[in-house]
Amino acid sequence: GPEAAAEVVAAAEPFFADPLSREMFVGQAMLCLFLPSSREVDYAPLVSTWLTLWDRIEGSAEWDSNWLCLVKRALKWGGTAKVVTPEVLVKLHNYVQASLRLASPAGWSAAAR
Repeated sequence: GPEAAAEVVAAAEPFFADPLSREMFVGQAMLCLFLPSSREVDYAPLVSTWLTLWDRIEGSAEWDSNWLCLVKRALKWGGTAKVVTPEVLVKLHNYVQASLRLASPAGWSAAAR
């Protein structure tokens, strides 16, 4: 439930303190492995934080796929209407386009993060 989610987020948070540390992968793994999937959890503020953290590392398939997994879980369990704002939708589009190296309608252009 919400209490367990708050505990996991609090335990993972210190690993994201240094944006140049490989420890960020540990924090991300903790979220992927231990964050509960529950309709009672308010995922909207978590997704906002995750999108900010996602910006810290570019060009890592593991980093990108783990954030996509977490956001997918938030959308599935938290309800799309609660989680997805226009800003979140634009960021997700850009991350997916860059992660998968997809071309834009005007030709290849790396999405701005």
